[in-house]
Amino acid sequence: MKAAILCFLAMTAAFATDSLTISPSSPTTKDSVTFGLFSDRFCCCTQYLNKTLTVNDSTLTLQYVPNSTACALCDCFAAGSWTTFTSAPLKAGVYNVYRLEIAYCPPGQICPLGVLVPVKMGRFTVREFTSTEEHAPVAAELFTVSPNPFRSTVTIRPGTAFSAGRIFLYDIQGHLLNKWEAQGHDITWNARSLACGLYVMKAIAGDKTLTRSLLLQK
Repeated sequence: MKAAILCFLAMTAAFATDSLTISPSSPTTKDSVTFGLFSDRFCCCTQYLNKTLTVNDSTLTLQYVPNSTACALCDCFAAGSWTTFTSAPLKAGVYNVYRLEIAYCPPGQICPLGVLVPVKMGRFTVREFTSTEEHAPVAAELFTVSPNPFRSTVTIRPGTAFSAGRIFLYDIQGHLLNKWEAQGHDITWNARSLACGLYVMKAIAGDKTLTRSLLLQK
């Protein structure tokens, strides 16, 4: 029990506020975009119902209904919960991302909606896809990561530009968890023993540096 409480306190420190991840971090007009939404106000077992993603000009809204009733059936001490939204390719431009949370209403009950106020979570830029990108080999990237979000293991695939370099893995607090030397072959990271949440991977090859956010779900 003591260990579980310490785990809860550690995760609470790691995720003090709601946060958002965007993958890919620099999308083009040809990419689908995945948004990972973290909330420290719900148990890791919280269900997100009626999820919708809407785009209106430069505003992108993630709307959902959180239902934490399932948490009573779970043996979990996580400080928060994750859910994901995926959009179709977007037009080029700068977008503001908001979350719109609607209170859960049990069936058969009349629940007042009140005034729903979207909360701004961040912003990102979609750049125009160019023909040169279409013909550029994927191997020219420093590395690719898949799947992301992931549930237990993730594959890091170095590109040809990464024939000599290093990859570092950090938790959200900046603690170094692992590091690898690039050897021109795929690297598999097993995260089964780690808590669900956000992790950061950084690759350094010569004068090039690339950082990716990884979302671990359980």
